[in-house]
Amino acid sequence: MSEAAMTASVIDGERHESIRSEKDPAYSAIKKKLIGMMVSPGIRDIYTMKHGKGNTWNYVVDAEPSTSKLYSPFMEPYDASQDPENLKGLLGPSASKKLYTDEYGVWLSGYAPIRGKDGVARAVVGVDMSAKRVIEEESVLLRMTLWIFLLGLGIAAMASFWMARLLNHPISQLVKGVRLVAAGDLSIRVPEERRDELGELAHSFNTMLGDLARQREELKEQERMSQELATARKIQQAMLPSEAPTSGHFNIDFYAESATEVGGDYFDFLPLEDGQMAIVIGDVTGHGVPAALLMAMVKSCLHTQVLSNYRVSDVMEVANNAVFKSSFDRRLMTFFYSILDTRKGILTFANAGHLYPYLFRASTKEVLSLEVSSYPLGVRPNTTYKEESIKVEDGDILVFYSDGIIEAMNAIKEEFGFDRMEKVIQESGDRSASEIVKELLLRWRTFISEGELQATEDDVTVVVVKMKTKSDELDENLVGKQEVKGIQADPVSLL
Repeated sequence: MSEAAMTASVIDGERHESIRSEKDPAYSAIKKKLIGMMVSPGIRDIYTMKHGKGNTWNYVVDAEPSTSKLYSPFMEPYDASQDPENLKGLLGPSASKKLYTDEYGVWLSGYAPIRGKDGVARAVVGVDMSAKRVIEEESVLLRMTLWIFLLGLGIAAMASFWMARLLNHPISQLVKGVRLVAAGDLSIRVPEERRDELGELAHSFNTMLGDLARQREELKEQERMSQELATARKIQQAMLPSEAPTSGHFNIDFYAESATEVGGDYFDFLPLEDGQMAIVIGDVTGHGVPAALLMAMVKSCLHTQVLSNYRVSDVMEVANNAVFKSSFDRRLMTFFYSILDTRKGILTFANAGHLYPYLFRASTKEVLSLEVSSYPLGVRPNTTYKEESIKVEDGDILVFYSDGIIEAMNAIKEEFGFDRMEKVIQESGDRSASEIVKELLLRWRTFISEGELQATEDDVTVVVVKMKTKSDELDENLVGKQEVKGIQADPVSLL
């Protein structure tokens, strides 16, 4: 209530706090102020109270004369359990939710906090006002509101009629324009003659049509580019191995996935003389058509070079110079080139900044990194790449991969990492190349997306080469002999 808030604003909180009896000068001074506030019609009593324990309050100063039946002496207790707004009065102005009746009439109480200089509420002011007065004020306000509403309704009706006549023509033009747009005509424009909201609407409508026309052209261009990217993707997929090579000395399996329509990962298998096999993996920086074009150039260069000289260090130098000269936007490429000699059981390799492939030793169950590296292709011309050799034995496993599988993150931004990669390889050492690829992908997908295949942020490539053991070769020979024997014994098959 406004009366309670106004009264509380003129009372000094510290002085009110200092009152110890009705004889204190502060008591008399504050009581005079309360009496002065009772001039408003309809107010029965004004008083101040301090909160005691629980629902108990104590009167401090009462504006009523001490001879009045309504007078509450200093520190007289009051049970506020029926009116919780007393306690809320410490927080801000509040009023009783219900009217209460006594022998003197029907009343409504309002409360407001008495604050000290520090802003802390120290007591409350209570104002008891006649409910009849409150109801009368509400009735007056209601009648005024009703008259204002009726007057506004009449004015609105007349204004609506006038505005309807004024707005009909420009709106009909907009409706006509909308129908033409719905039919596909984006060249239509409506007049912008007015300088009011309808004029702004017409201007916005014309601007929207221009934007729609541009967006339609952009969509056509995007569709054309999408078709070109799809064609480029098909071409790139045709340039990568579609199936793994077969050999009596090893088995190979692989998996490759691009983050975009056209990726930058590259891998290849090149059969060489004397039963040797070149195994290549690389990663062009970036994605899209530029990365794919550089990858295609490297593939072409590589296939041409190995026809005359497939020596590891020579191939690396030629590929590096080709990338350096061909990459106009200074794209680089990591590149690992190796030759597997199955007769000698030796892998010869060199590395241009690519992630180290793994070698699993079947005899010791160890997972080794083929740690040799140099600058990526294209950093600087005429770079010499050091080649290394390592013994590869029966049952050993070679794992080549790109950074997309290592750097893939789960929901908490944790990378799949090298440790998990090595653990999968070590635990899958007794499996075939195909089974190792499947197990690695299963754990990788489970880690990053709880088993659901989602789009990756980078290209993902993994190649697994497992050297066959003598028992594997004997089993294959035995199966072959049984198949031949079965054909010879079947007269129908001979027909």
